[in-house]
Amino acid sequence: MVELQPFIGTRYNSELISDLSSAIAPPYDVISQEQQDELYSKNPFNVIRLEYPKQQDSNSNPYTTSALTLQEWKKNGILKDDKLSFYLLRHSFDFQGSYYERLELIAAVPIQPWSHGSVLPHEHTGESAKLDRLNMLRATKTNISPIMTVYDDKSNKLTEILDTIVKTLPLISEFETDDNEKYTLWQIADPQRIRAIQNSIQGPLYIADGHHRYETSLNYKNEENSSGNLSTAINYIMASVTPIQDAGLVSLPYHRMLQNLSQDQVNRILRQINVFFESRAFNINGKSKEAIYELIEGEIYQTPDATIGFIDDSMDELLVLTIKDPEASKGLFSSESDIWSELSPCIFSDVLLKPSLGMLQQEAEDKGFLTYTRDPLDAIQQLELKQVKQVFILDGVPMDRMTKIAQEGERLPHKSTYFHPKVATGFVLNTLDT
Repeated sequence: MVELQPFIGTRYNSELISDLSSAIAPPYDVISQEQQDELYSKNPFNVIRLEYPKQQDSNSNPYTTSALTLQEWKKNGILKDDKLSFYLLRHSFDFQGSYYERLELIAAVPIQPWSHGSVLPHEHTGESAKLDRLNMLRATKTNISPIMTVYDDKSNKLTEILDTIVKTLPLISEFETDDNEKYTLWQIADPQRIRAIQNSIQGPLYIADGHHRYETSLNYKNEENSSGNLSTAINYIMASVTPIQDAGLVSLPYHRMLQNLSQDQVNRILRQINVFFESRAFNINGKSKEAIYELIEGEIYQTPDATIGFIDDSMDELLVLTIKDPEASKGLFSSESDIWSELSPCIFSDVLLKPSLGMLQQEAEDKGFLTYTRDPLDAIQQLELKQVKQVFILDGVPMDRMTKIAQEGERLPHKSTYFHPKVATGFVLNTLDT
């Protein structure tokens, strides 16, 4: 069980920044150089200048830039401290022709080692991202963006409370972005409602997005404690909490792309496919990207078993792969979990990548063999342009299997899940030096 805490959030001064649509941004790790430029031009006070500041010159330090900008905005009243609160964000968006709404409760979550069991991870992280965010924490002493967590609300208690808040509390902000995403924000300061929310959480939180930021916050907390800083705020991290049962939760896969392979490595991958997989071939020679995507949608995304699509740079056929015999491949799996062989990221990592390249996924990334994309059309285009040699289209990780992996103390390979869209940055900040 984890006890959520209200926090004194730092928010944009509505008298000076009335249009929040021009001030928010996605979290830094999904922002391209082009998007960074666009966000900079939208508003001189867009949160991108704190979350992901531009390199001003070869000698500038982005972390110092962010910290100085934050101090200036506070001094000039652009940002101001709020009262002790939870916040509730309703995020509405269109995805692949369907309309979704998702509730995100923003709260302070205690930082504990994973072994504590109150907050559970489900996939591995990269070291470079952790160092980057640690440097940002050291400089700004602020959670600029929330991590994203989900909670298995079996009793429906949390959902009922959040639904009541939506229906009865006055909103404090509502707007639509240029991307046709709509946001509605409520502030929860009433002690009785706060206690009701706290009491409704009876189990662990599962990190959906932000593993590296959680681990970084734990490192920062230990670092500060060892230097004598006993501030209560550093024991917490700002997080959004969404019930797993929320119909607006959209979990997507990352697809794998291989490049810079020797012919021997290519042959080894093909051998693994022949030995361990049932394969169905679909002719895609001369087909458009859109036609190939329709095949992927029907033959990979809509199947009950773990399924992987394979296309090489000849672009002749799409192979739809499923494990022939989980028992026969059991010795290749790095986990004894019963559901490991039912998840395509695990199958790719343990049955295809490691035996063929002789390295784990992180090493394959570091050596330039493995990259990722969330968009199958992007993967197909990179194949057409000969930028990559092979593409593996993965299906998604079901929510119940993700939580079971976390409960068993296992972690999926890096880039196994992508929750769309990510929780926005800029609605509220969490200052840690109070």
